[in-house]
Amino acid sequence: MATDDPAAPTQQQRQSQVRIHLHTKSEDIELPRDTGPILVSTELKRYQLSTLVNRLLETNKPLPLEFLINGQFLRTSLDEFLTKNGISAETSLSVEYVRALIPPLYAASYEHDDWVSSVDVLSQRILSGSYDGLLRVWNMSSEVVGTGQSHTTSVKAAKFLSPNQIASSGMDRTIRIWKYEDAQAAGAASLTPTLELYGHKASVDNIAVHAPSSRILSASSDHAVGLWSTKKSEGPAAPESLLPSANKRRKLSNAKPLPQRGPLSMLQGHQSQVADICFDEKDATVGYSASWDHSVKTWDLTTSTC
Repeated sequence: MATDDPAAPTQQQRQSQVRIHLHTKSEDIELPRDTGPILVSTELKRYQLSTLVNRLLETNKPLPLEFLINGQFLRTSLDEFLTKNGISAETSLSVEYVRALIPPLYAASYEHDDWVSSVDVLSQRILSGSYDGLLRVWNMSSEVVGTGQSHTTSVKAAKFLSPNQIASSGMDRTIRIWKYEDAQAAGAASLTPTLELYGHKASVDNIAVHAPSSRILSASSDHAVGLWSTKKSEGPAAPESLLPSANKRRKLSNAKPLPQRGPLSMLQGHQSQVADICFDEKDATVGYSASWDHSVKTWDLTTSTC
């Protein structure tokens, strides 16, 4: 009498398998070209598939992988994915694998005395602007290497123009250019204001910088977009009506008066405060602004038109 071969797969086992074709766009973790479709259990999940690919790649250290089927990340077993998407197990699945992103790890905290409104990074230095009116430059060990004070109220935005130049804006309606001299020791770097830019009638909430052209774009609560030069020689005179009085300036600061300049142009068109601004990444003569008036506008900066 014939007996069943215990090693042969049962009908139920055959139905719980699916043929997959593994591939990736990353050349350094591609499987050998002669790797054909593989018959696997539909009970497999991401971890088991990752283990399978690592074995085929013969990796020395396990490489965490994610898997996409029809553009969707696999977050369940293959069986659940097939059932949810109405795919037959008799179908040969094309499965793409990619490196899994490792969750970010906490590295450091940079504590301030008030709300932090802005942050920018250049090389190993972190620039922050705060509602306490200060600019701070930090190293990667959470130490303040330099502090700058010139704004008369809260700083709203701060950007590196270069390793030795910084731009900032604030609720005092101004944009300020700073000379930055780096140092390794905590507190030894210097931030020195070199130019004040006047033209807005309300808080300057955001700025964008384009160092090669020495240009700055500003977004303000006065509904306007400003275009400025970081060079004193290129800027027109600052509007007299927007300059603080001599008496007020003496009360605000005992420092030597700074050169003051106005905007190259003020771009009007928004019906509410402007929230954000940027240069076109390929053409610095084009800018974009976003406003509370529910609109994004494109600007030709050479003609000051929208």
